[in-house]
Amino acid sequence: MLHVTIELSPSSGSKRRILVEGTITNDGTGTLTSGNYRVRLCRRDGLPWREGVVLGFPRKRRGPWHLLHLALEACEVDKR
Repeated sequence: MLHVTIELSPSSGSKRRILVEGTITNDGTGTLTSGNYRVRLCRRDGLPWREGVVLGFPRKRRGPWHLLHLALEACEVDKR
């Protein structure tokens, strides 16, 4: 499982504050070279905000940043 955290780190040196969190979880249905993942993004209060699925991720050819990008797309975060 990948755990994604977005936190605010003030330049003044004040205490960091977690804004939101999410998870990208392997659902166990893929192969050694192609993974399928469930995505869950939560609001500040910890309740689910968006959910999605990434199918057929080429885990041997791509890394975690690419998986995160696809996970955000799967949750339609950037769609209006």
